[in-house]
Amino acid sequence: LIKTSPLHMYNKLMISGAILIYGSTIEDRELKVKELIENVDPRLLEKENADLMVMKKPKDKKSIGIAQVRKATSFLSTRPYSSDAKVVVIYGAHLLSLQAQNALLKTLEEPPIYSVIILSSKTETALIPTVLSRCRKFKASGKIFSIEDKNDPQILDGGLPK
Repeated sequence: LIKTSPLHMYNKLMISGAILIYGSTIEDRELKVKELIENVDPRLLEKENADLMVMKKPKDKKSIGIAQVRKATSFLSTRPYSSDAKVVVIYGAHLLSLQAQNALLKTLEEPPIYSVIILSSKTETALIPTVLSRCRKFKASGKIFSIEDKNDPQILDGGLPK
């Protein structure tokens, strides 16, 4: 019997869409993001991959603004160059301004089939409900990586942590 992890199920069942990783420490969330990217396509972790865009709050700003989100949506509007997917990672998604979250909504509602959008946030409550409703939610808590909705019909039996 082969045990499938939630990350491997993501790769097999959900090639496109948005994911929210929240909770735990910054280090745990960063590790989960890296694991997820690796499961989408390990080549994305190679240095300066053209199909991966990482967004963080600029050091001189208090939040992630609409201009950064527009760059990300523009990035996702073109097909992948060397991978099967294009991935945007937004570290500190809890710092997205309200305008930036609203600008992201259209892409979250109708993501290109080849795109994966990963939001990493301290808490899920820091994001507006319409953004949350368009994301698969994964809670990073130490070594446990759990899927929010254990009743999701797309998840294979036996693949969820007990």
